[in-house]
Amino acid sequence: MTQRLNDPPEGDSKTLSVTLANDHARLTRLFGDVLAAFEADARLESSALWTRFEQEIEAHFQLEEQHLFPRLARVKPGDAAALRIEHDAIRARIAELGVGLDLHLTRADLVEALMVDLQEHIERETTLLYPWVDETLPVAEQAWLVTQLLRTWPAL
Repeated sequence: MTQRLNDPPEGDSKTLSVTLANDHARLTRLFGDVLAAFEADARLESSALWTRFEQEIEAHFQLEEQHLFPRLARVKPGDAAALRIEHDAIRARIAELGVGLDLHLTRADLVEALMVDLQEHIERETTLLYPWVDETLPVAEQAWLVTQLLRTWPAL
């Protein structure tokens, strides 16, 4: 049986785009937990969750930036640059809010605004990046990246 470029590897039902979408959902849930702890004024819990969120979204960004954006940039340089700029802007907002959280100066509306921005970014990646991944990234490379994600977060 011949395997097409965008088919998942034999024995694996998860494509890279599905796995990345699952990771987006996981990060969104984690951010929701951060927001709930923040709104409940659970400072220790919100701080711990924030640190975890910051580390885990950075790992997600790194995977996309190291393995997907350079390849996208070869065929759609403007789109790749725009996604990288969004990542940098989100990183800056996360760092700024993290300092405010440590100093107990961050307002709930600023945290909620970041959630909106994250959702908009996820939508852009879902409509722009992930279909491109399915159509063009070789199956073996997709499988390797899925393995990397599942090694870190097996529940995806």
